[in-house]
Amino acid sequence: MSSVTKWFIDNPVASNLLMVFTLIAGLLSLNTLRVESFPQIPPTQFTVTVTYPGGTAKQVDEGITQRVENAIRGIAGVKSVISTSQPEFSIVRVRKASGVDIERLIEDVRNRVEGINGFPTLAERPKIQREEFTNLAAFILVYGGNNDDLLQKVVTRVKNQLQNNPNISQIANLGKRKQELRIEPDLHKLKRYGLDSTELAEKIVKWSTEFRSGELKSASGAITLRGDSYADNLLKLQNLPIITTPNAIVTLGEIAQVTRTYQSDDSIVRFQGETAIALLVSTSTKDNLLRVSEAIKNELISIQPTLPIGVKTDVMADMAPYIKNQLSMLSSNALQGLIIVIILLSLFLEIKLALWVAMGIPISLAGAIWMMGLPSLDYSINDITLFGMILVLGILVDDAIVVGESIHQARQKYSDPKEAALKGVNAVAVATVFGVLTTIAAFSP
Repeated sequence: MSSVTKWFIDNPVASNLLMVFTLIAGLLSLNTLRVESFPQIPPTQFTVTVTYPGGTAKQVDEGITQRVENAIRGIAGVKSVISTSQPEFSIVRVRKASGVDIERLIEDVRNRVEGINGFPTLAERPKIQREEFTNLAAFILVYGGNNDDLLQKVVTRVKNQLQNNPNISQIANLGKRKQELRIEPDLHKLKRYGLDSTELAEKIVKWSTEFRSGELKSASGAITLRGDSYADNLLKLQNLPIITTPNAIVTLGEIAQVTRTYQSDDSIVRFQGETAIALLVSTSTKDNLLRVSEAIKNELISIQPTLPIGVKTDVMADMAPYIKNQLSMLSSNALQGLIIVIILLSLFLEIKLALWVAMGIPISLAGAIWMMGLPSLDYSINDITLFGMILVLGILVDDAIVVGESIHQARQKYSDPKEAALKGVNAVAVATVFGVLTTIAAFSP
């Protein structure tokens, strides 16, 4: 420590250049650091999802989930496996052990899962996806209108417009319901034509098929023979021929009401006493929370005039104001500490010494911000790093006063200013350094 201090005292040009470089680097890095509510955590788990249309929870568990679990069992690097079997879906969540490369583990699991034989015929191909850590940016509430089907359409439009903004990358529709084609037969008309609901369902299924009947090879090439009668939209369903006679054709639309609607569920969501649907906006590792928040406000302002009468939007749990308050507190504390150091040292010591000692506050903060932006660290401005800076500001002020007073006292004993500065720093160097290390040790967990 003594040799480093002596070198900088003997080379003031290097000291001044280092100071200027640190201030400029910190200022430039401040504009490039991403802002988020909490620090990003590298993914530690991933999911294996298999869709089995029409399968019951028991069929999914026996035909898919247990097979996936048995295939994964024994792979090195797997810490735990948690599976869920529900109607039509199998979800197996795999957590990696400490120190294991998740990409390598995903590849090992993919090879095992894709090698499974005996999956149900209708089961879709397994999908493996990392569970990326995301931070909450805000909830967007779309409410009013007292018509849930209308809100479903409006929410889709709002989500699409938000996703078109380059500052917004991750949006989840928390109230999204799948579309469905609903057929409600008229029982009196069914009786008139001698049909019941079971027979009607069989006829609809018959006309809603898609299959290949073979392949015909000719001199000009192969021709695929198909037998398609795939009714997959409202108009096709309405025109399905249910009863065919030499004189007339009775279509589905004549004996049943066919409508496009949304699947119903048991959830009820209200905001301000009105029916509502929520959009969850999250930040990824590349997003800036402040820019995301500003983009949300601008997009909602632009889309509001185009919404149906009675439908409104609002933002809830916006994390940006909280981070802004933390940044304001950090700036306020730094300024107050700077003023206190200058005033106290000017009253009891010297103004020149007070100014140079006070410079340690902005230089230290600039150095921290510069190092946070280095690719090797890749830190962000978040609740944890801001707390650390606010905590350290108090230490900076205390140590600045201690070092400044020690140098002033040494100058009364030694005529050479360089020797006085060296003696003054060395007198308190051990105490101040170990004081900082003690604080680091206390908060490092």
